[in-house]
Amino acid sequence: MTLERLGNLLKENQKAYDRTAYVRIYDEVKNAVVYEYIPEGKEKNVLYITGKRNVMLKTMHSSFYAYVEHELHGTYSDLSFPEYCLSAGAFPIFENGVLRYSIVTSGMHEGRDHALIVQCLSQLNDIPQSDFPYRIV
Repeated sequence: MTLERLGNLLKENQKAYDRTAYVRIYDEVKNAVVYEYIPEGKEKNVLYITGKRNVMLKTMHSSFYAYVEHELHGTYSDLSFPEYCLSAGAFPIFENGVLRYSIVTSGMHEGRDHALIVQCLSQLNDIPQSDFPYRIV
């Protein structure tokens, strides 16, 4: 996976939406930010970026999946803001069963952060877009 290309897709494709998003890509093995894009005015979204990632790390699913589980079944009710942010925008990528990367976005209307990530991953990998992917294995 070309992380720089993915980051650039996330940056470019958000122009089709009505809001911009703060974007971070993490190398989870190294626990390091490997790509970051912060549009003007989105600096404060770092709190949400961190909270969404924490949800993803805790559940090993996308934060959107965790949000839906919480809304439908009350699952993850112990994950409270600001340490956790049950909202769309954090997406795990696994290699050989190990969490390798995470993509985290924040700043769009609810659900659009997840949609942007899925759109870009589909485009990057030249595969049809799934309606509700929650992680890549």
